[in-house]
Formats: sequence, structure tokens, C-alpha cells
Amino acid sequence: QTSGAFGEMVASSRKVADLVAEIAAASGDQAQGIQQVNAAVSEMDKVTQQNAANAQESASASEELSAQAEQMQSMVDRLVRLVEGPSAGARGQHAAYEAKGAGEMGTDKGRPLSIGTAATADDVFPLSADMDQF
Repeated sequence: QTSGAFGEMVASSRKVADLVAEIAAASGDQAQGIQQVNAAVSEMDKVTQQNAANAQESASASEELSAQAEQMQSMVDRLVRLVEGPSAGARGQHAAYEAKGAGEMGTDKGRPLSIGTAATADDVFPLSADMDQF
């Protein structure tokens, strides 16, 4: 009877050992899965940070292009006004330009260009320090 009881205990102990081994294997698989999830989250964080940096860079480039477009429009307006002259009705058509301060456009060092006077490149596209970026 004692021998049978010990036999049952040995069998039960083996079952417990097998169950513990299965639990350990499952825990190892679970730990590996958690490591993979952590790696994926880390990679997603890097991608999110890169996307944010790219968005900021795009916004900055957009602002720069907008400023350059305004400068280009100003230059085109100067050219149109120089070609059409102030009496060609360009004032109404180019009121936005005048509101920005046409300044020296169409002048020869502060004096109006006369008919038949050749305009220089500096009259149309004055080179200044802020234009070095082009």
C-alpha cells in the first residue's frame, strides 16, 4: 500500500513537473512576444518623430516658398509697371503693388524714367542683400 502511494506521488510529481515545464515554455514565448511588441512600439515612435520633423521642415519650406513667391510677384509687378508706365492704367490694376510701396520702381535714382529711356536691370530687379538667396 505504501509502495502504491509512493508510485502515485511519483506520477503526480511528474505531471506537476510537466505542467511547470509547459508554463515555463509559455512564459518564454510570452516574453519573446512582449519584446517584439516593445521593438515595434519603439520603431513606431522613431517613425512618428521623423514624421514630425518632416512636417516641421515642410512647413518651413512652405513659408520660404511663400516669401519667395511674394518677392517674385513684386518683381513682376515692377516689370509690368515699368513696361506699362504709370499712365497706362496700371495703377488700378496693380493697387496691391502700390500698397506694398512701389518705392523706386520706374525711377532713375529717384527721378522718373522718361519715355525712350532704357531701363537697367537694377531698375526692374534691384539687387539687395535680401535677394542673395536667389
